[in-house]
Amino acid sequence: MPRLIVFACVLACLADGVASTALADAARAPHVEVGLASRYTDTRSDRLVPDPTVQEWPAQARLTLPLYEQIGARARIEGGLSAVDPDLAPGDAWRHDLRAGAELFLRDPLFGHIDAGYQFTRRSAGSARESEHAATLAVGVYTPDQGAGPLDWDLRVLYGSNSSHRLAAAPDWRLAASAAFGLYATDWLRIAGGVEWSRQRYVATRRSLDLRGRGALLFLLPSLGNTSITLELGGTGGRLRGLRDQAIYSSELAVTVHFPRAASLVSLVREQR
Repeated sequence: MPRLIVFACVLACLADGVASTALADAARAPHVEVGLASRYTDTRSDRLVPDPTVQEWPAQARLTLPLYEQIGARARIEGGLSAVDPDLAPGDAWRHDLRAGAELFLRDPLFGHIDAGYQFTRRSAGSARESEHAATLAVGVYTPDQGAGPLDWDLRVLYGSNSSHRLAAAPDWRLAASAAFGLYATDWLRIAGGVEWSRQRYVATRRSLDLRGRGALLFLLPSLGNTSITLELGGTGGRLRGLRDQAIYSSELAVTVHFPRAASLVSLVREQR
């Protein structure tokens, strides 16, 4: 009987150790990141009058906090200026953009994550304003290295309700979904791709459908002290179907500083951000 008791105690200790290692914390420590980006968007249609191009310069900051075991919280704010071609949009050449959001997430760096949050967006050009209140939901699955490198799979859904003041192009509501993958080719390079879909309803029941493909390269640059720096090069391409068909293309360059330092991109994305 004493041997059975000792054997049972050993099994209980082993099970407790396996359970504690199987589920890692949502985030190792508080994580802070700040970044700057440059984004260029070009719209083409079959109209004789050319469509305007937009150049954006957003700045963003994000804070990720571990709350309890696999539960964490994330807050984000982004703001910047957008310049529309003044020859094609006189009087509205400059647009001010502001986006803020917060999320609660359940994450295990070995398996995946579930995020739920709220996002507020405001755009203004001159006396015209547009605001959007949106709910967001994201589900991600992490897979280990099968030879080519670890893989992330993500599915995101957003539903937003809009209000506008003197902005005829603002939609009443917007439903958007995206599916993406991220392949860690090396410790310092992540290759991402995916598709984005959205449907919007404007005043007088006019609807539009947006479908785009997206690709991006994320580089982890050499660390500086206890900080990491990432460089992202990305682009999208697709079509917007509404009153007329439009082809939309965009390119983006972003530099972000992360604190504390990350040992690899896998650690940065799955354990810290």
